[in-house]
Amino acid sequence: MPVLRSAINSHGFANAHRRVGNLAVLSEGPAYSEGLPVTPAWEKIAALMDRYFGPVLRGSRPATSLTGLSQAVDEVLRNP
Repeated sequence: MPVLRSAINSHGFANAHRRVGNLAVLSEGPAYSEGLPVTPAWEKIAALMDRYFGPVLRGSRPATSLTGLSQAVDEVLRNP
């Protein structure tokens, strides 16, 4: 979205977010990120993400446990 990109890179945006320590995360991140897929199976995918991310965010599982998430999501997308 050209308007969003121009707003993010404006001086006004930077001034409004002076307290953000790493403004590049907001201003440069969108250029490198990909959109989320839109699918009727989104509720199932969101549930998978909760199931995989929850234990990692709570510290009960290591981040390496996320390696199976993409395979699980692919399976849901193949068989909604």
